[in-house]
Amino acid sequence: MRASRASRGAPVRRGPAASRACARGARRRWLLPLLLLLIFAAAAWGFYAPVKIHYQEAREQARARAELEALRERNAHLDSQIERLQTPEGVEEVARETLGMVKEGENAFVVVDASHEDSPAVAAAQAEEGAEGAGVWSGLVDLVFGRR
Repeated sequence: MRASRASRGAPVRRGPAASRACARGARRRWLLPLLLLLIFAAAAWGFYAPVKIHYQEAREQARARAELEALRERNAHLDSQIERLQTPEGVEEVARETLGMVKEGENAFVVVDASHEDSPAVAAAQAEEGAEGAGVWSGLVDLVFGRR
């Protein structure tokens, strides 16, 4: 029996066909990861737009809920004011505070308060702040999907 060159420890000489086969094998090793990467990129590209729309709609819905809650609180406050103004004491209070009216023999002093939080602009700003969600992830997702 004769031993082959490889088993005897002698260097194996390869011809041009063997080096082409080796190069083809090296190319094939990169083909599968490249193909998988392209498939993943195409899937990400295809899902980006629907996920972006879904995220923006969820943010808008959260903002609208916060605004609705602020408006409900304001309506409750206005309802309580209506009930109060339907009494003689309430009418007298409004006449004194708003119109500056006084009874005969009384002197009026006006004190001005600079902060007035009953305005609709303040309520809308508070609703917007509540819907913002000041978290790191929220900011990152806003960066990726944008805001309306």
